Amino acid sequence: MLNYRSSMRFLPHGPSIPDDLLMARDRGGVVFFCGAGVSQAHAKLDNFINLAKRVIDSLGPALDSPARKLLRSATRIKPIKGVGGFVATDRIFSLLEREFETADVQQAVAAALKPANDVDLTAHRLLLDLAGASTGDIKLVTTNFDRLFEAYNPNIRSVGPADLPNLRRNDVSGVVHLHGRVAPCYSQADHDGLVLSSSDFGRAYLADGWATQFIQSLLSKYQIVFIGYSAEDPPMQYLLEALNVSTFNGKRMYAFQAGEGSTATALWEHKGVEAIAYDPSDGHAALWGTIDAWAERARDVDGWYDRVLTQASVGPKLLEPHVRGQVAHLASTLDGAHRIASAEVSLPAIWLQVMDPQKRYQTPERNYEEDGEGYKDDPFDGLNLDSDDTPAPPDPDLAYNEREIPEGAWDAFRHSPMDGDEGMEGASGWLRGRDASRPGRLAPRILQLVQWLKRIAHEPEALLWALEQKGLHPVARGAINDALNWEHARFSLEVAAGWRWLFRVWDDNRVAPDDQLFAIERQVAQWDWSPDLVRQLVLIFKPKLAIRAALTSEYDGLSTGSHLISLNVEYPRPHTLPEIPARLLPLAVVLFRQHLELAKTLSSEIPGGGGMIYLTTSRADDDAGELNSDTYGITGHIITFQRLMRRLIQLDHNAAISEYSCWPNDDARIFARMRIWAASTTSLLNAEQAANVFLEMTDRVFWGAQHQRDLLFALRDRWNDFSDIDRQNIERKILTTSFPWQPDQDATSTRRYTAAARLDRIRWLSSQGIVFTFDVDTEIDNLLTIVPDRLNLNVESVVRSDAPQMHSIGTDIDPARLIPLPLEDILRSAADAGTMDFEARVQREPFAGLSDERPARALAALSHALKKGDVPAWAWTTFLRTKSREEDSLRLIHVIVERLKQVPTGKFGSLVYPTADWLARMAPRLFKEQPNAIDALWAKLLSACRSAAAADRLRGPDHRWVDEALNSPVGRLVEMLFNDPTLMGLPAGSKLPRMWTRRLESLLNLPGDLSRLALVLASFRVNTLYNVDPEWTTTNVVRFHDDGGNDGNAFWDGMLWRAYLPPPALFQLIKRSMIKRTTIASHRRSQTNILAGMLLFAWAPRRGDRRLLNDMDMREALIHGGNEFATQVLWNLKRLLKEDRSGKRTVVPFFKNVWPRQKALRNPVLSGRLANFALGAGDALPAILPFILPRLVPSESFDSYSLSIRAKDDVIASHPVQVLDVLTALLGTDPGRWPPGVTKILDALSTIEATIGDNRLAILFRRLGRAFPSTKAE
Repeated sequence: MLNYRSSMRFLPHGPSIPDDLLMARDRGGVVFFCGAGVSQAHAKLDNFINLAKRVIDSLGPALDSPARKLLRSATRIKPIKGVGGFVATDRIFSLLEREFETADVQQAVAAALKPANDVDLTAHRLLLDLAGASTGDIKLVTTNFDRLFEAYNPNIRSVGPADLPNLRRNDVSGVVHLHGRVAPCYSQADHDGLVLSSSDFGRAYLADGWATQFIQSLLSKYQIVFIGYSAEDPPMQYLLEALNVSTFNGKRMYAFQAGEGSTATALWEHKGVEAIAYDPSDGHAALWGTIDAWAERARDVDGWYDRVLTQASVGPKLLEPHVRGQVAHLASTLDGAHRIASAEVSLPAIWLQVMDPQKRYQTPERNYEEDGEGYKDDPFDGLNLDSDDTPAPPDPDLAYNEREIPEGAWDAFRHSPMDGDEGMEGASGWLRGRDASRPGRLAPRILQLVQWLKRIAHEPEALLWALEQKGLHPVARGAINDALNWEHARFSLEVAAGWRWLFRVWDDNRVAPDDQLFAIERQVAQWDWSPDLVRQLVLIFKPKLAIRAALTSEYDGLSTGSHLISLNVEYPRPHTLPEIPARLLPLAVVLFRQHLELAKTLSSEIPGGGGMIYLTTSRADDDAGELNSDTYGITGHIITFQRLMRRLIQLDHNAAISEYSCWPNDDARIFARMRIWAASTTSLLNAEQAANVFLEMTDRVFWGAQHQRDLLFALRDRWNDFSDIDRQNIERKILTTSFPWQPDQDATSTRRYTAAARLDRIRWLSSQGIVFTFDVDTEIDNLLTIVPDRLNLNVESVVRSDAPQMHSIGTDIDPARLIPLPLEDILRSAADAGTMDFEARVQREPFAGLSDERPARALAALSHALKKGDVPAWAWTTFLRTKSREEDSLRLIHVIVERLKQVPTGKFGSLVYPTADWLARMAPRLFKEQPNAIDALWAKLLSACRSAAAADRLRGPDHRWVDEALNSPVGRLVEMLFNDPTLMGLPAGSKLPRMWTRRLESLLNLPGDLSRLALVLASFRVNTLYNVDPEWTTTNVVRFHDDGGNDGNAFWDGMLWRAYLPPPALFQLIKRSMIKRTTIASHRRSQTNILAGMLLFAWAPRRGDRRLLNDMDMREALIHGGNEFATQVLWNLKRLLKEDRSGKRTVVPFFKNVWPRQKALRNPVLSGRLANFALGAGDALPAILPFILPRLVPSESFDSYSLSIRAKDDVIASHPVQVLDVLTALLGTDPGRWPPGVTKILDALSTIEATIGDNRLAILFRRLGRAFPSTKAE
C-alpha cells in the first residue's frame, strides 16, 4: 500500500495544502503569485471582465464595436465544468487598442483600478506575511496593476518589468509587478507600461520572452503558488503555455482553485500545476480563513508547532479531524517528526493509533452486553484524519468481515516521497511488520518517530499498539531496550515485562509450517533423508510463545498497565507428517520429546499461569480410529508423539524403553499423560511396570479431571494383566486417597467432591467388567449418601470425550405424546418437549409431527389458543411450514385462511413471514383452486408489512438485496405472484394480467426498504416482464435503472443476479446506466464480474447475434470501471480467446480499438493483469502484444510464478522475444521488488538463441548482480 497523504488543512473545511509546500514556505522556498482575485477579496476591486466593462464605459467605443460584442459574448457564455471560460479578456483590450491610443486605454485602466480611501487591505497584509514579511525577505510576484501591497506597506521594495531581478546574481526581494503597475496616483500607467492586450502578452511571453525567462529562473529555485487566478485567466494562459514545466527538476507549481477536487484538478493538471481545491461559498471564506491561519504560522513557525503539540497533548479523541491531520502533518515531515520527538511534553502514546491506518479503520466491536445488535463506538470516529475516506458502517449480515483499509490511507510509519526529499534516497527499511527485521535503512523522519516511541514506551497504550504488530525494526527495538535498561524507573513492572515478552515472541519468527514442510520435501526428493532434515522437520513442531492484548485491556483510561497482556503457548504443525526412515526415527523421537519438555517449560514461565496447560483427551473411543493429530493445542503434539512411539516400539523395543525412561516423573500434565498412555500400551510396558505407573502416580494426576478419561481406559485395559497384589494396591488407592485440595477448601465441599470422584470411577470401572475385591454395592451406597444427586448420572458421562468431534443431529417428530392430550395442553406440552436432547443428539419436535400426521388436531390446538388471545408464533410457523401443507384439502386450506384472518392485527406481525411463505409454496394450487384465499389475506399481509416497516438502515457498499429479499415476507409474496400459473407461456407484447400487476405494484409501493425487497425480485425477472409488457415494466420496474441510491442498487442486484443480457430494446434503454454502474460496481464486488461479462458479450456477441455495444461504449465502461472491473473484463475476454484462438476476431480488435489509453489505466495493477493475459494468450501473443505493450508500466503484480514453473515447454520457449518485451516493461530497477519466479524465467531466456544476445536481458541480469551468460545455448 502506497503512502499518499501529503497535505494538511488549517480549517475543518478549508483547502488541503501539500506538506512539501508548507515546509518549503517555512524554509523561504516559495514565491507567491497574486492575481486579480487577491484585490477582489477584501479590497473589492474589479475582476478582468468588470474591469473591461468600466474601461469600455470610460472610453466610449461604438455600440457595435468589436470590443463591445466580444465583451457581451464573454459575459453571456457560462464556463464549462472542468474546462473554464471561453473568451480571453486580453482579446477585448486588443480590440480596444485598435480603436484607441494605448496610452488612453491604460489611463482608463488606471482610473478604473483606483481604490476607495478606506479600502480593506486584509488580503494583501496576509499575503505579505505569507511571503516573508516577518523576516523582511518578501518573495511575492503579482500580475495586478494596482498598488495595494504598497498601500499596506509603503516601505516595501516594489519593482516593475524594467527592473526584474536577475536571479543569477540577486534574489527576489519585495513585490514584483510582472505585468506593470499604475502610477501612485492612479492617473496613468507607470513608466513600464501595462501588459494588457494579446500583443503585450505575446511580447512578454513569446517574442521577447522576458516574463517567461523570469518565471523560468524562479522555478529553478522556488516553488510557486498562484492565488487569485482562474485557469483561463490570460496571465495563466500565456505564462504556463510558454513554460516547459517538465524541465524543472521536481520544482512544483500550485494554484488555489475554487470548486470540487476533480474539477479543479482537470483545469490545471495539463498545465503542470497542482490544484488546491476549496469551497468558494460565503465569499471564498474557506480560502481566506486558510490564508489567515497560514500567515499566522508564517509569522511564528515555532509558535504554531508548539500550539499544535499542546492541543495534541489531550489525546486525539477530543480533537477535530483536521487538527489530528495537523499532527499527521508533523509526523509526515522531518522537521515535524523531530519536534514530536523532542517536545517538552511528549505526545500521548494513543497517537500511535492515529498514525496507524489499521487502528483508524479497525472494525467496530459488536456490543454483546445489550441486545447484540448494535456496535461499540467506532474507532474511526475518534481517530480519523480529515483526509481519510469514510468507511461504510458495519453490515450486520457480514459480522465477521474485517474493514478494508483504503489504498493510500496515510501511514506515518511507511516511507513517503517526502522522505527521499529529506536526505534519504533509497531508504528501504520497514519500521514494523514481518519484514521489519530485514536489513534496511530507515528514513530520518521515521528515526525521529522511533525516538518518540522510545519516550512513550512506558505508556500502556504503546505496548498495546506494539502487540498488534508483527515486528519492529531493530533500531526501534534497540531504542526501547535502551529505555528499559537505562530509564527503567518510568516503566511499570507489567509494561516492562510486556515489552520483554513481546521481543521474545518476535525473535521466534518462523515460516508457516506447511511452507517449511514443502521445502523439506523438495530437499528429500533431491538428496534423501538426513539427520539435518529430520531436525528441520521436527523443528516445525517446536512450541512457541504467543502474545496478545488481554481481553480486559482498553486503550482509554489505562494508567497502571495492569492486565495488559495475555500469553499462551502455540503448537505449530503442518497438515501432514511424512514417513521418517526407520534409521532416523530414534532421533526424531528424542527431538520431539524435547519439544514437549519445552512446552512444559514455557507453560511454567507464563506469569500467573501456574504451568497450566489446556489438555484434552488423547484416547479415542473403543469403536473409533485414533484421534486426529491436528487436535487443538498440545494434545495434537501428544498424539503425534504417541504415533512416533508406536513405530519405535515396533522397530526397536529397547530404544522405546530407553526413551520412556527419559520422561520426567514430576510433570503432572504432558508427561503424566504420556505415562498413562505407556501404561495402556502392552507392547511397551509389562503388567508390573504398568501397575507401578498407576501406583506411583501423584494424587493430583490420579484424581484430577484432566486425565480422568485416559486413566480410566488405561486401568480397564490393563486390569486383568495386573497381579493380585497390584490390583489390591490400586483398589486401596481408589478407596483411601483423594485429590489434594487446598487447606482452605470448605470441608463439606471437599467431602462431596471426593465422594463424587470415587463414586464415578468405581461405577464406571464396574460397568466395564472390572471385579473389585471389596463390596462394590455397599461402597456405592455409602458414597450416594454423601452425593445423592449422582444416583441417576449416566455412567458413560464419566469418560465422555472432550476431543473435538463432529456429530449429525437427528430430528424426532413423533407426536405420540401429544395425541392423547386435551386441546388446551397440546401447545404447552409441545413447547416443553420441543428441545435439543444433547445426550441423544436429537432435536425433538413433536408438534411438527402432529402438524404432519394430524393437521386438523394441530390446527384445532392453534384455534383453541387463538380464542384465548394466544398466538404462539413458533407453533404457527411449525404448522404452516410442514411439507404436508401442500397436500391439504381445500376445506382445510379454507379453515387455515379463516383462522389467520382472525388473528388480531397487533399479533399478526410475528406470523407475516410464515404466512407469506405458506402462500408462496401453495401458490400453484391457490391460484387455480382457491384464489379467494389470496384475496382474503393479501390486505392483511400488506398492512402488517407496513406496520413493521422500520427506518431504512445503513448498509455496507456490498450489501446484497437479493439475499435479504429471499428471506423476507415481501420476497415470499413476490415469489407467490410469480408462481401464478396464468403467467406461464404469455406471448410477447400480450400484456400482464391487471389483477396481477396491481398486486405487484402494491408491493413495489411499500415504504422504504420493503419496496426494494420487491424490486430486486421483480428486476430478476425483468427480461421476461419486458418481453410480455414493456410499457408496464418500464413504468414500474425499469424506471429505477438510473437511480444512484438503494433503489438503483436493488434493481441492479436483481438484474445482475439473473446475469442474462436483456432484450435489445431493453438493453438500449438501460445501456448508459449499465455503463455508469461499472463505477458503482467497483464498490459492489458481487456485481463487478457479472457486469464485465454482460458488457463484453454485448460488445462481442456469439456469431449470428446482434452486437449491442459499440467500441466507444465499451471503452467508456473500462474508463469509469476502475481496476477491478477492467480485471474482470480481461478474465471474461480470456473465455473468448478459447473460441477465437488467433484473437483476430475479438481480442485484437478489443485491444486495438477499445482498451483505453488514459493515464489512469496505465497503473501497476492493470499492467500486471494485462501481462498475465498476454502471456496466457498462447499463439495469439504476437498479434496482441503490440497493442498491450505501450500500456504497461513497472508492476509487481503479474503472475511470474506460474510462468516460471512452465518455463521450458510453454510460452517462453515458443515466444521468447515477446516474453522479454513484457519483462522489460514490467520489471523496475530494484530487483528486490521483483515478484517470485522472475530469476527462473530469465535463466530460461538466457538459454534460447532468440534472446541470449539481447542487450535487454543482459541489463536485467546486471540488476540482479549476476553475470549474463555469454555463450549461446547448444
